[in-house]
Amino acid sequence: MLKKLKYGIIGAGHLGGYHATQINKIKSVKLVGVYDILDCSSHSLAKKHNTQQYLSIKKLVQECDVISVATPATNHFEVSKIALNNNCHIFIEKPFTKKISEAKKLIALKNKKNLKIQVGHIERFNVAFLQLFKNNPNPEFIECHRLSNYNPRGTDVDVILDLMVHDIDLILKLVPSKIKNIYASGQAVLTDSIDLANSRIEFHNGCTVNLTASRISLKQMRQMRLFEKKSYSMIDFNVPSLNTWKINKQKKLQETKYTLDSTNALYEELFYFINSIHTDTDVAVPAEEALETLEIAEQIQKIIE
Repeated sequence: MLKKLKYGIIGAGHLGGYHATQINKIKSVKLVGVYDILDCSSHSLAKKHNTQQYLSIKKLVQECDVISVATPATNHFEVSKIALNNNCHIFIEKPFTKKISEAKKLIALKNKKNLKIQVGHIERFNVAFLQLFKNNPNPEFIECHRLSNYNPRGTDVDVILDLMVHDIDLILKLVPSKIKNIYASGQAVLTDSIDLANSRIEFHNGCTVNLTASRISLKQMRQMRLFEKKSYSMIDFNVPSLNTWKINKQKKLQETKYTLDSTNALYEELFYFINSIHTDTDVAVPAEEALETLEIAEQIQKIIE
């Protein structure tokens, strides 16, 4: 029988609450406590999930084997560093960190301590994307739209690190080639950072990707269209759904609508992470892959700025 891992959550807001709910469903861990800079938030979350409120990050990590970092992105580095220095494996919500230099320092520290970091690129666990990836596509053109209504939560980073970073992560998983060129444009509208952005990424194998992200849209959209020889696929991450169209022998367009299992992507990624600790196997989204995503995001930021 597996020894239960002692689990802590740092950040008792919107995401921290989701983490607590899913962690309590996993039998191989015990949620021992939560911390938030706002005492009222950690008290409320601890009470809701029948766990302990901690008033100090250091005291919480000293009691834990594993930590979820669900704070604003600007705090990811400092919080994660404390957890790693206290020998905790960490699950960090995206973006990995706000700066590349911070991500590199965390990778060096986790390697030194022989610990695991998984970054919360949750769309990797979306059942529609999993099915698309299972189909082994060979994309020649990919188009992504990720649009959201304005919400003050998450504006500590720009729309590239807030929304576009999801699709950057996915295209790096789908396209087996190095990047050749990046073009981008964007604009700050309601905040002091980029609120909407478009980027065109060209790969050495000939694949082209067009990414659009906005956090000031009147409608919400999370879609990907993938085009390859004589077929194309469309994912709606919100539903989720996957449809494909192919030219059949009669040279007609034939549609396939996939029947997808109903799963909770956050539960799946947390379960995978915890299992990787128990079995000492690779995590689903390694810090090194999240760093590569962050590096591309920074290139897009610099082009726009």
